[in-house]
Parts: sequence; C-alpha cells; structure tokens
Amino acid sequence: MSDLPRTPSEQFDDRTGVVWRRRRADGLRIPTVRVVAGPDLLASYAIYPTERVIIGRDMECDLVLSDDSVSRRHAIVEWKRGKLYLEDLGSTNGTSIGRAGVVRPVELPQGEVFYVGNVALRIDPMTIEEIQHLERVAHRLTQASRDDLTGLLGRGWLEQQLPGLVARNQLRQTPLAALFIDVDHFKQINDTFGHALGDQVLRTTAQLLLGTVREGDRVVRYGGEEFLVVLNHCDRQGAERVAKRLLHSIRTHQWSAYVGDEERSLAVTISLGVAVLTPDESHEDWLQRADMAMYAAKGSGRDRVMYADEPVPA
Repeated sequence: MSDLPRTPSEQFDDRTGVVWRRRRADGLRIPTVRVVAGPDLLASYAIYPTERVIIGRDMECDLVLSDDSVSRRHAIVEWKRGKLYLEDLGSTNGTSIGRAGVVRPVELPQGEVFYVGNVALRIDPMTIEEIQHLERVAHRLTQASRDDLTGLLGRGWLEQQLPGLVARNQLRQTPLAALFIDVDHFKQINDTFGHALGDQVLRTTAQLLLGTVREGDRVVRYGGEEFLVVLNHCDRQGAERVAKRLLHSIRTHQWSAYVGDEERSLAVTISLGVAVLTPDESHEDWLQRADMAMYAAKGSGRDRVMYADEPVPA
C-alpha cells in the first residue's frame, strides 16, 4: 500500500478485490471491528486484507470480549472474494445481524450493527492514527484497572465494569455471588517476616484464588490484604462450595517454603464473607453485605466462612 498517492484517490487490491480509500489527510482507512456499547466499548480489531478476526472470551481470540453471553470462540469475521463475511462458530447464545440469526457465513456490510451474544459491534473504516489512538486509550484503562503487585483486577474494575455486570444479571435473573476475603493476621506476617515476604504472600494468594475459581469469575484486589471474588451464575450453594475450596487451598499451601529458615514456620489462612445478589439490590449494598460477613468471620475466630449474617460451616 506504500505507493498510494498523497492526494484523494483509490487503490484496488487485486488479492481481495477491496478498494482502499485515502481521504484528504486522514490516511488509509481500514475496516475495523468495534464494540459500540457496554463494558468492552473500546475493544476493536483492524481487519487487513486476507486477515480474519476470531471473536470470543478466550484470551487466544483476536478480539477478546468479557461479557458472559459470549462463548470462548464465538464468531469470526473474514475477507472472502473482496467482501467481509460473518460466521458463527457454534456459540451458545448465537450471532445475529439485526434480528436475523447467523447460521452460515453471511456478508457483513460496513457500518451495520451485529451482535455476538448480547454484545453490539460494528465495522467502521478507521485510519491507522485513529486505531492507534483507540488502542492507547484502551491500554491505559486496562492498566488502570489492574493491580501492580498481583496482576489482579483493581478497584477501577469495580467502578467501570461491576455495575454493568450486576445490571445484566439482575435483568436475566441469573445468580451472582460475592466473596470478600481477608488474609488473617497479615500485619503480623509483615512484622515477623518483612514486607518482601508479605508481598509474596499476597501474590501467591492471588494465584491460588485465580487457580481455584472458574475462568469466567472475577478476582479483584480490593486493597491491602483484602480480595473480592465475583462468582458469575453462582447461587448460595455454589458460593459455599467455592468458599470452602478457597479456604482449603490457602490453608494447605506450603507457605513455610517461602521462609527459607527451618526454625521459623509460616502459616496463612483467610476469612471469607459470602453474599448472593438480590433482585433489587445495588452493587454497593451487595458488596457491603459480603464485607460485613467477612468481618463477622474474622470476629468469630478467622479461617472460616460466614454467609451474610449467617454462619456457614467451614
């Protein structure tokens, strides 16, 4: 494409049959798949000639979406005979253009909204400069919602994403559970073994939490030694099972191996509070109930689970 003139013109790509347009000083415009609404609003992927874009929740996809209505590998957009086509990959919640479900590959005009699960997307022509700007903004927001020490989601995620997740689950009447978690006696760990080992305890706790919950669940470092786990499509019984697994995972980990001193041992436990979202509850009230349950677990001896104001046997 480097031989495009600097004046308004068109160039035909004989590999795809696509006419690429250069408009004034805007530069070459590339068809770009963009999310047009919802938590993944800034997600996008430029479709260069001969390329295809796999859309889904799996981190290996080209365009990764976080909405729980999206399958791991949901849909694909690709060039065929100089046109863009949309194809469903056997998803659970389907792919559609408008109200028409996509069963086999269909042509996808630029500018027309299509749906992957409940996520609305559109193909817009964008300059390289516009694409790069969008990527920079998305990257800054992603970094802002991540915790530097653990790599988990941070408080920014609670402000940007959680309200939408709560609203969607309440609308669909699907259960959502919160687990508030506190590392027991963490100040004592810092005072006894030093802050470097304390940081390692937090990083390892984060890894153990991530390794215990499902891929679609969210793990957030709430602050200090406190964590929040949001369990999607999970009722009270399911939340209790997860909470007990988390207790066991932290309790039985070989923590003393981090100390490097046979004369000193390290044991780490956690206290958990569990709350299931109610139909008309705000996300703030929901999290507060889980937080109060966690403090009740700490007050009743630690290394245990409490369900809202009611104890759950550990």
